[in-house]
Amino acid sequence: MFRAEAEVRTVTSDALTGMRVVRAFGQEHRERERFAVPNQTAAQLGYQAGAMIGTTRPPMELVTELVLVGVWGVGAWMFAADKVTIGLLITFAGYLGRFFWPVGQLVELIQDWARVTTASRRLLQLIDAPADRPAVPPQGLTRVQGRIDLDQVSFSYGGGQQALQEVSLRAELGEMIGLVGHTGAGKSTVLNLIAGLYQMNEGTVQLDGLDIQALAASDLKDQFGIVLQDTYGNYILG
Repeated sequence: MFRAEAEVRTVTSDALTGMRVVRAFGQEHRERERFAVPNQTAAQLGYQAGAMIGTTRPPMELVTELVLVGVWGVGAWMFAADKVTIGLLITFAGYLGRFFWPVGQLVELIQDWARVTTASRRLLQLIDAPADRPAVPPQGLTRVQGRIDLDQVSFSYGGGQQALQEVSLRAELGEMIGLVGHTGAGKSTVLNLIAGLYQMNEGTVQLDGLDIQALAASDLKDQFGIVLQDTYGNYILG
C-alpha cells in the first residue's frame, strides 16, 4: 500500500511541477490517465488495509474492555468481602491496562514498519546503484575545443525498449544543431549522454576525441552549462 501511495505522490509531484508544460502541449488527459492507475491501486489497497484493521482492532479492544470489567467486578466483590484494599485494586487494574496497551499498538507498529521498509527499499536502491563510470583513473581535461562525436550510440532505460539505436552525429566547434522529433524520440537522451549524466549501452561519445566516460566527472561537468526551462533542462557546451 505504501509503495502505491509513494507512486501517487511521485506522479502528482511531477504533474504539478511541470504544469505549464502539460498545459502547453494539451496533455491533461494523459496526466489524468497516469494518475488514475496508481491512485486506483492505492485506493484498493487502502480499503483492504482498512478492512484488515477493522476486523482485528475491535476484537482486541473488546477483549481488553471485558477483562478490565471482569477485574473491576471481581475486585469490587473482594473489596466488599474485605479481602483486598482499594489501593491494591486500582494498582492491579492500572498494571493490567498497561499490559494491554502495547498489545493494541501492534497494529500501528505493523503499519509503521511497512512504511519504513518501503522508504528504505527506495533509498537502498539508490545506494546500491552501480557506478556510472568505470573504476579506472580518469583522464584530465584541460582546454576544450568543443567538437562532439557520437559513434553508434545505443541507449535504453532500465534495459527496456531502446530510446536510441546506433545514433551517430558530429557537432563541430561553433556549429549549432537543432534536435527535432516527437515526444520520446530521444532528444533529451542525446543531451544527457553528451553531458555524461547517462551511460550508453553501446557506442561512444567523444569530446575533442576523448571518450567522456574516461574523463573525470568534475572536469566534464565544468564544461557544461544547464539552461533550465520550467522543470526540464537543455544542456549546452560551455
